[in-house]
Amino acid sequence: MAPLRSAIVHLPRIAAERDPTLRETLEHQVRALLDAHRQRHPEAAALLRGRAARQGTDEEIFGAPLELETAREVIAGEHEFRDWDAAMSRGDEAVDGVFEAAVDAVVAGDLATLEALLRDHPDLPTRRSSFGHGCTLLHYLAANGVEQTRQRSPANAPAIARALLDAGAEPNAGSRSYGPEDTTLELLVSSSHPGEAGVQADLVELVCRAGAKVEASAATARPCGPPSPGAIATPPSAS
Repeated sequence: MAPLRSAIVHLPRIAAERDPTLRETLEHQVRALLDAHRQRHPEAAALLRGRAARQGTDEEIFGAPLELETAREVIAGEHEFRDWDAAMSRGDEAVDGVFEAAVDAVVAGDLATLEALLRDHPDLPTRRSSFGHGCTLLHYLAANGVEQTRQRSPANAPAIARALLDAGAEPNAGSRSYGPEDTTLELLVSSSHPGEAGVQADLVELVCRAGAKVEASAATARPCGPPSPGAIATPPSAS
């Protein structure tokens, strides 16, 4: 299964012996956003609307110029950096290419590729994104608090979650998606995408049975979309 490649949010091609830096990656994505806007790519309009940089229809968005500074702020915000300067303050850090390949597999539902990566890199379930939110692979299954272009819920998301949890993923690991310690469960119960895909209830049960702290979720979850009828209002106690 081929990964779902974003027209904008992907890594630049860098020599195989090293990972790209954050500066190289984000500047590459800024150029990709500017190009996608010029080419009237729907993902560019959706991203600009999602980051509140533009309003209106696709045609209205494509009819207005997109400035470099705006594109920079959109890309920084897409990765949950406060702004472009905050992102560039970490510009020399490397972006973990193996982790990014695993994210592609998670959001595409490519279990075979994910399992191969987990075998080759046993620490992968506890690694974190190089981007501002600092999410783990398990966080990406919530499809909330991560890059808008990666908020997808594959039909086999429960199988993906089981593979990550069995490999050592920590259900209570925090991210900086909205606050300092957003857990997978907090993001999951308020996310519309898993509910629309019909996998939310199974994912909630899996992370709860793996030891997710239910009490924190009820107090701090933040909405990604309208509550879905498939969500479990009171998740089961871990056992």
